Amino acid sequence: MGWQKYSSGNKYDLKLGHAFMVGARRRNILACLVCSKVCATCEGAKQLNKEPAAHKCVKSYEGSSKGMEAYTALELVEHAKCHRGFIVGCIVANNDSSMKALLRHSYTELVANSPNYKWPRIYPKKPDTLGVKLRDAGKLPLDIPEPSWLADPTHRTK
Repeated sequence: MGWQKYSSGNKYDLKLGHAFMVGARRRNILACLVCSKVCATCEGAKQLNKEPAAHKCVKSYEGSSKGMEAYTALELVEHAKCHRGFIVGCIVANNDSSMKALLRHSYTELVANSPNYKWPRIYPKKPDTLGVKLRDAGKLPLDIPEPSWLADPTHRTK
């Protein structure tokens, strides 16, 4: 994910970002996505308390700037399967837990579609307790397999 503004790693107020999916073998760009939280035409009309003129609105994302990276990863994986006909087997990225959580299948859908599937739990150290259900943040469709993950050795953290 690339940003249109320098970020310190602690401040997430970016309004525009872009993401690329790069193939492992040929290292060419397979898909790209640009996300924008604002549209200059809509914002200008809003400041003047008017309806915006007919235009192609570039606003394509609503949510926090921090969640934009996970959202674009999910959109690119879905685009690869639905529009390009291939499945993403492995993702090389920083250790972003929100991206990993989003690129999982929904536990609710798995339980509904498979009678033998049990909702995963985090078990505490005490053996007599039931454990806590994992949070269901997965948005990956069931017809797309969950990708495996590799760490990016060149990703710099401060």
